[in-house]
Amino acid sequence: WTRPADQPGKHTRKRLPIEDKESFRWIESGTRSRQVLPDGVTLTSVALSAAGQPADAAAVAARFAGAGPRTVAPVLDALAELGLLRTEADGVFTA
Repeated sequence: WTRPADQPGKHTRKRLPIEDKESFRWIESGTRSRQVLPDGVTLTSVALSAAGQPADAAAVAARFAGAGPRTVAPVLDALAELGLLRTEADGVFTA
């Protein structure tokens, strides 16, 4: 990406309050996303975290009664698109 030419240098940015940093926008975006996402999305994220290891849609779905991989896979993909999960090789996700 490109930064404006007049952006403060690294040492100056380190002294800025968190609210003035680029990383704060990422934190704020994640927080806002979690506030508007349905509960099922949050539960899916928690289930993946609780697995304690990378898991595919079938492994995450197994943690829910009545849910199958076809139901869970789009939720995992959406969470990955939002940057709330990481996609590993072969459809495996990491919290």
